Amino acid sequence: MEPYISMTAHYLTATWEMKGKVLRTCLLPERHTAANIAQRLMDTIREWGLVLLYTIMTLCEDSSHDLGCTGHTLQLAIKAGLDLSEVAKTIDAARRVVTCALKKRQAQLNVKKNRLQTDCPTRWNSTFTMLVRLHEQRIPAQAIFEDKTVTKSTARKALSLRASQ
Repeated sequence: MEPYISMTAHYLTATWEMKGKVLRTCLLPERHTAANIAQRLMDTIREWGLVLLYTIMTLCEDSSHDLGCTGHTLQLAIKAGLDLSEVAKTIDAARRVVTCALKKRQAQLNVKKNRLQTDCPTRWNSTFTMLVRLHEQRIPAQAIFEDKTVTKSTARKALSLRASQ
């Protein structure tokens, strides 16, 4: 998934009718810092030749979430689903697994050498990416966990996933 940013303008007409327009939607591949978001906002303002007499911004959470949006609302809804007990247990187990090294076993099994990735709590798509990558690398991961010369029995027990997970 690619990170995007959208800027909208909301205004009242002469007859007090509320209007809204999407000014710009673009990729935001750089870090989502306040400075980078502000730069994109200013670029859009210049691009549209806007003169801002009155400006109101909605601020929420930390500096990387300066402008409330549909994406943020979607993030909150997905996080609520990921926090459900059984889902959270599965994701926690997956997080434990992705911290193990797989490179040697990947080479032995001639499997594509994609690194396992941990997720970032503020980005639901990173949890999705972590789970997809773990599924892709499940054979070398399982081989490492079953190899007694590599993984101690206590670690093997902690890292094992149940069929329901």
